[in-house]
Amino acid sequence: IVFEGDKTALPAGKTWQRPVAPGKDSTIQVGAVDAAGNLRRVHSGSVFQNVGERTLVAVYKADGVDPRRALKAVVQREAVDPARR
Repeated sequence: IVFEGDKTALPAGKTWQRPVAPGKDSTIQVGAVDAAGNLRRVHSGSVFQNVGERTLVAVYKADGVDPRRALKAVVQREAVDPARR
């Protein structure tokens, strides 16, 4: 994971959290090591959230007979109930 230029290795099954400034695009890249040992990017984009929101980036194993990439990523924003913060 490369978030705002900060590289972090994220083992399978583990979570990772970082604060995101409201109203500002934050860049994120997700990569995986291929069979040859090279790092391949599987997702590149940005995270944007407003005040009162949180963002989840889920990285998961691609399924199917012959997927183009081993992993996929989805970015999901959701409202946060202020009483539950």
